[in-house]
Amino acid sequence: MNIRSLVDGFVCFEDMLFSCKPHPDAFNVAMKLALQTEFETAGSDDKWWVDNWTIWFADDNIKNVKAAIEYGWNGVWICEDPHQQHYEGVPRISEVLEIENVFPELFGHNLK
Repeated sequence: MNIRSLVDGFVCFEDMLFSCKPHPDAFNVAMKLALQTEFETAGSDDKWWVDNWTIWFADDNIKNVKAAIEYGWNGVWICEDPHQQHYEGVPRISEVLEIENVFPELFGHNLK
């Protein structure tokens, strides 16, 4: 899946400066790394991006996905176990290739 042209940035665990999900600092660090130039011009408001960017987040840990959604991101839980319980308000897929079903706008579908 080639999504690099669809996103402004990627953040890897090694870049997180010892901030771990689901702590809010981890999401803040990720935003600052992914959108470094924009953060530098935004000033001190760590939540400025809410009105300026749409963030998509996929993870296999439900706590991380729920925290990302609470932080204002669009989250999806990657869960391969069909017997695992569902969580209200948390989209779920069984493999990353299904992400287009949850976030069609990433692939140019259903754009406003």
